[in-house]
Amino acid sequence: MATQLERFQATVAGEKPDGILYTCNFTPDLHRRMVEHAGTEDLSGHYGFFSPARIRLKQPADFQPADYSVYYAGQQLPEGTTFSQYGVAMISFHGMAILLHSNHAKL
Repeated sequence: MATQLERFQATVAGEKPDGILYTCNFTPDLHRRMVEHAGTEDLSGHYGFFSPARIRLKQPADFQPADYSVYYAGQQLPEGTTFSQYGVAMISFHGMAILLHSNHAKL
């Protein structure tokens, strides 16, 4: 039985894989090149990947996201630090994203 990577490689090479390629994701540069190669933005449809339905709840107009900065009190964070929906501090540094987990975060 082939791995998902082997199925992906067979699919992109135009060969018939031994099973269903579930799904895949690309870096922005590889996504751009795959779109150029396939000639369509619909890579899931082109290659037959599973395409999940994305359903989200509508947020109330007065919704305020949680303030996770309290978990980092006393720590010096660079200007521009943002926090993910999970409370992870995200710092941009020369085009790289650095993720900083607080030792005090309680989930």
